Amino acid sequence: MFVGLANVSLSVGRVFSRTLEGGHNVNFQKLHQRFPRTQKAINAALNIADAAILFDNSRSQNLAFTPVQIRQKQKIAYDIRTDGSRVSKVITTWLNIVSPTGQ
Repeated sequence: MFVGLANVSLSVGRVFSRTLEGGHNVNFQKLHQRFPRTQKAINAALNIADAAILFDNSRSQNLAFTPVQIRQKQKIAYDIRTDGSRVSKVITTWLNIVSPTGQ
């Protein structure tokens, strides 16, 4: 399972909010360093994982954890980009990196 965000600024904002509520902090510089590495690592992991479900958490709270891709091994059972609905750019921003055109 992977929960994607459109950009590192959203990640920084989530950590900041969590810290204000008493949660643990993560150095913002580390977040900036890790964000693109994590996306590349997820892309590589998808090629060897037995199954994966990808969610988007870039949008408003009522749209949180939108399923964007479900796969078993290399077979994609669902991809939001091909289901006929209009896909938000905030989703494709990260999904096209993590799983380019449904790869």
